[in-house]
Amino acid sequence: MGNSLLYAVPATIISAFFGSIAAYGLTITNWKMRYKLPLLALFVAGIFIPYQAVLVPLSQFWAQIAPLEEWLSFVWALGVNTDYVGILELIITHVAYGIPICTILFRSYYKNISTEMVESARLNGATLRRVYQRIVFPLSTPMFAVVLIYQFTQIWNDLLFTLILVASESSAAAPVVLILAGLGQSLEGQDFGLRMAGAFFAALPTLGVYIMFGEEFAEGVATWSRLTISIWTAKPAYRTHLQRRPELRTRARQKHTAWAVEADSWETHHTRTFGCIFDIKHSL
Repeated sequence: MGNSLLYAVPATIISAFFGSIAAYGLTITNWKMRYKLPLLALFVAGIFIPYQAVLVPLSQFWAQIAPLEEWLSFVWALGVNTDYVGILELIITHVAYGIPICTILFRSYYKNISTEMVESARLNGATLRRVYQRIVFPLSTPMFAVVLIYQFTQIWNDLLFTLILVASESSAAAPVVLILAGLGQSLEGQDFGLRMAGAFFAALPTLGVYIMFGEEFAEGVATWSRLTISIWTAKPAYRTHLQRRPELRTRARQKHTAWAVEADSWETHHTRTFGCIFDIKHSL
């Protein structure tokens, strides 16, 4: 389990951080849309690349183009097992695969953030880094919880990349999912009781992440839905158009009411879902 944490935790944090920065550059910073759209298209395309399509190129990349085992020979000379090169490869691979989805999630969240504070900070001479550090990053806490939970669960449960980049289940750097795949197998058959017990212990870290960030996750989902619902009220041109067209105004009110009911149901659903987790968390 320790080997899985060695690559799951850094890969989750790094991909979430870089996804947040990329989304900040694609939404809040002022530069031409014709440059933003191609980059956004690349991030979207990165989400739809299946794992199975890159398994062979990935193994060839780490074996021929970027042989970390040769580049880090000075580290192995200190007594570190060379099997841990697979952990480094897993970290970089999951970061590269996780940045696109993290960017899209953060971008949808940043698009609904009020620009008044950002514009005021820019008028007062704040740099882009200062705006992100003092305004955007603190407001991103709920969305960071959503992304961290999603990314950690995906990385922790991944088996395909582990099978390709880690030597075998007997390796010193074998993650828990690789060990679990061969647990309870023998010539007499499979010990399903042992396999289920191993699966339960393997799922404990993901349950711990949900307990740690459950409140922030529910807050992020509720905030995200409410921000999305209030988009139409924040557009003066749209409001003027509705004032000129009474039938459209009536239709918009009905749609806004339906969306508000949907948002309340979302918040109620997540409050009930994470209620038991909150009780566990506060009792610890």
